[in-house]
Amino acid sequence: MATSTTAHVGESNLEAARIDASLREKTPRVQRLYTLLQERMTRPQTTWGSDVTVLNDPELVAEPLVVRRARAFEKALQEMPIALEDDDLVVGNNVLDGVVVRTQLPGYATAEEYDRASDEGASIFAHLAHKTPHYSTLIDRGLASVLSDIDAKLAEIGARPASTERDEKLALFWAMRIEVEAVIGLADRYVVLAETLAGQTQDSARQAELLTIADIFRRVPEQAATSFQEAVQSFWLVHFAMFSTGTAVSCGRLDQYLQPFLEADLASGAITLVQAQELI
Repeated sequence: MATSTTAHVGESNLEAARIDASLREKTPRVQRLYTLLQERMTRPQTTWGSDVTVLNDPELVAEPLVVRRARAFEKALQEMPIALEDDDLVVGNNVLDGVVVRTQLPGYATAEEYDRASDEGASIFAHLAHKTPHYSTLIDRGLASVLSDIDAKLAEIGARPASTERDEKLALFWAMRIEVEAVIGLADRYVVLAETLAGQTQDSARQAELLTIADIFRRVPEQAATSFQEAVQSFWLVHFAMFSTGTAVSCGRLDQYLQPFLEADLASGAITLVQAQELI
């Protein structure tokens, strides 16, 4: 939480940004990214995941549906193509050899389960866009803290007398744990990718940016964010992980989640408004 002095300085900087017309212009980096986005919107796209399944594992087929879905989420984050492009500072997209890749959640439900759901009037898409994740918890506490909460619930539920209800709740929290660990694993993939690209580039400035990206992923989203860039990256990686696996969710009040970090970094001189603009 920013102190009153820090908040005052941050608010002054933000007020200056509102009236500074130069900050409404795209920086060269943002212009390049914008041009790339516009160009890719006209390209053919490919799909990953439509022919991938977790149902080829006999042991996994016997697991509850919620656990199978979690394993499908895990498989997607472990195997889907990921990219880190030349001007990226905040990372998380699906591109393979310059082609946009639309990802799908691997198969996890049996034909009988689909038929039963259809008979009951349920849809696999019914949950889409009906919720906003508690991103402030993610940014302020980190996923390691969420894992601790899940483990506490697993221990508490596991101590209850055996029952169908207990087993269903255990399966639910175990599935949560699998998915949280999968997101941390995705961050680890980006550490490797960023360091690999840093070792290949001859551009010293870009190399420094890539090594910073790797360092950020070593911390977030597993741990609490300590800077504006970490907060933005923590949010975006988790958001990216969810929409990459077919879950449409809102960003919520991103301004409220990020403002304390922006104010603190502006007050300390760790970041400029132009740098913050590029990150957003």
